[in-house]
Amino acid sequence: MDNYAIADNFSLLAKLMDIHGDNPFKAKSFANAAFQIEKLTVQLKDTPANDIFRIKGIGESTGKSVLEMLETGRSAVLEDYLAKTPAGIPDMMRIKGLGPKKIATIWKEMEIEDLGALLYACNENRLLLTKGFGQKTQDSIRQSIEFFLSNRERYLYAELETFAQQLETALQEQFAPARVSLSGVFRRNQPVIDELDVVIGVAPELVLEKIKTLQGLTILENTNDAIFVQHEQGIKIKLYGCAPANFAQKLFITTGTESFLEKFYFAAGNSIPTDISSEEEIFSQANMQFIEPCLREGGNEITRAQQQQLPELINVTDIKGIIHSHSQWSDGLESLEAMATAAKAQGFEYR
Repeated sequence: MDNYAIADNFSLLAKLMDIHGDNPFKAKSFANAAFQIEKLTVQLKDTPANDIFRIKGIGESTGKSVLEMLETGRSAVLEDYLAKTPAGIPDMMRIKGLGPKKIATIWKEMEIEDLGALLYACNENRLLLTKGFGQKTQDSIRQSIEFFLSNRERYLYAELETFAQQLETALQEQFAPARVSLSGVFRRNQPVIDELDVVIGVAPELVLEKIKTLQGLTILENTNDAIFVQHEQGIKIKLYGCAPANFAQKLFITTGTESFLEKFYFAAGNSIPTDISSEEEIFSQANMQFIEPCLREGGNEITRAQQQQLPELINVTDIKGIIHSHSQWSDGLESLEAMATAAKAQGFEYR
């Protein structure tokens, strides 16, 4: 578990404690710990246990919780709070304009426990009957709920990046030595993700058998070559099983858009070779330059690949400097000198 996951757990715990009206000082200590942990430059999992208690903002109670999460990947106290909290309350916490106090009022005084009921109450102007809720607040809450409900199963790439990488690693360990790779819109680096796609080089029935033993995943549906599951965090995942010899072909097919595949089939004689070891072979046999996943959108990349004229992609080494950073003069952690030295060491031209 990385620092951000631990900080998120502490932040959620602090809000739940406020909603339940528990000790405000204890809730504040967890909120402060979350804030301090997010700013750390070193991962807690790489920090000696005794040193964790010396970190600013981490006391005896929060330190023990950190160690528990590092050892087990769970937080017993957070799970206890979630167990005694209606399932719809965490969704309310994601609505703009609803803080812990307002959520507590909605839940305990109005007896509303989910967003559907809250939206219904807004449409009936019932929030106006409760102290602390005016017309503007009610309208803002209604608009925020409607936006949330229409986008609740969509994520920004950055929101899913760590989860996706951890999922890929976990599945690689579970299905080793079979090949496993993220695919679909995530592999194309699209900004908005509806679901994660993963290709696994074992038969679909074996994927289904092993997935049933994994915690945190609920099977929604399965077809001849794919299994649809949902993670306990609400993220939907599509798992493709295939014969090992067809792994590269399946990865290719599940990565590009429909438009890209149609144009590729037309250019390649309506076929994709099987029993190949890599996607590079697919493009090579079609007499094309290799097209990076992020370019497989169905534009003019096929034509350019045939002409060996694909653009060179920007990579990390192309970054020449950082135009916005915080030093100790404000809320940063390092001095200007240390930051300049670090920038120079990375080959930056300015910072």
